[in-house]
Amino acid sequence: MDLYRADRDSDWTIERVQADTFSAEASGARGAPTFFVGTQRHTGPHDAATLIAALEDHGGR
Repeated sequence: MDLYRADRDSDWTIERVQADTFSAEASGARGAPTFFVGTQRHTGPHDAATLIAALEDHGGR
Protein backbone atom coordinates (compact mmCIF):
# COMPACT_ATOMS: atom_id res chain seq x y z
CA MET A 1 0.00 0.00 0.00
CA ASP A 2 2.90 2.39 0.63
CA LEU A 3 4.13 2.02 -2.96
CA TYR A 4 0.62 2.80 -4.22
CA ARG A 5 0.44 5.98 -2.14
CA ALA A 6 3.91 7.05 -3.22
CA ASP A 7 3.02 6.49 -6.90
CA ARG A 8 -0.35 8.19 -6.56
CA ASP A 9 1.15 11.26 -4.91
CA SER A 10 4.24 11.55 -7.11
CA ASP A 11 4.74 14.65 -9.22
CA TRP A 12 4.88 12.47 -12.35
CA THR A 13 1.46 10.92 -11.66
CA ILE A 14 -0.15 14.25 -10.79
CA GLU A 15 1.23 15.86 -13.96
CA ARG A 16 0.11 12.89 -16.09
CA VAL A 17 -3.44 12.98 -14.70
CA GLN A 18 -3.64 16.72 -15.32
CA ALA A 19 -2.35 16.33 -18.89
CA ASP A 20 -4.84 13.51 -19.57
CA THR A 21 -7.68 15.60 -18.14
CA PHE A 22 -6.80 18.60 -20.32
CA SER A 23 -6.48 16.35 -23.37
CA ALA A 24 -9.85 14.73 -22.70
CA GLU A 25 -11.56 18.09 -22.29
CA ALA A 26 -9.95 19.43 -25.48
CA SER A 27 -11.07 16.37 -27.45
CA GLY A 28 -14.69 16.69 -26.39
CA ALA A 29 -14.78 13.79 -23.97
CA ARG A 30 -17.50 14.45 -21.42
CA GLY A 31 -17.51 11.20 -19.49
CA ALA A 32 -16.31 7.66 -19.37
CA PRO A 33 -16.06 5.64 -21.41
CA THR A 34 -15.16 7.78 -24.41
CA PHE A 35 -13.96 6.00 -27.53
CA PHE A 36 -11.91 7.29 -30.43
CA VAL A 37 -11.63 5.72 -33.86
CA GLY A 38 -8.47 7.15 -35.34
CA THR A 39 -8.56 10.78 -34.28
CA GLN A 40 -12.37 11.10 -34.25
CA ARG A 41 -14.49 10.74 -31.11
CA HIS A 42 -17.03 7.95 -31.56
CA THR A 43 -20.48 9.32 -30.73
CA GLY A 44 -22.62 6.27 -31.43
CA PRO A 45 -23.41 3.28 -29.27
CA HIS A 46 -20.42 1.62 -27.66
CA ASP A 47 -21.41 -2.01 -27.77
CA ALA A 48 -18.82 -4.41 -29.17
CA ALA A 49 -20.47 -4.93 -32.56
CA THR A 50 -20.81 -1.19 -33.22
CA LEU A 51 -17.23 -0.44 -32.19
CA ILE A 52 -15.88 -3.32 -34.28
CA ALA A 53 -17.80 -2.03 -37.31
CA ALA A 54 -16.47 1.51 -36.75
CA LEU A 55 -12.90 0.20 -36.47
CA GLU A 56 -13.25 -1.95 -39.57
CA ASP A 57 -14.73 0.98 -41.49
CA HIS A 58 -11.88 3.22 -40.37
CA GLY A 59 -9.31 0.59 -41.34
CA GLY A 60 -10.71 0.57 -44.87
CA ARG A 61 -9.98 4.26 -45.39
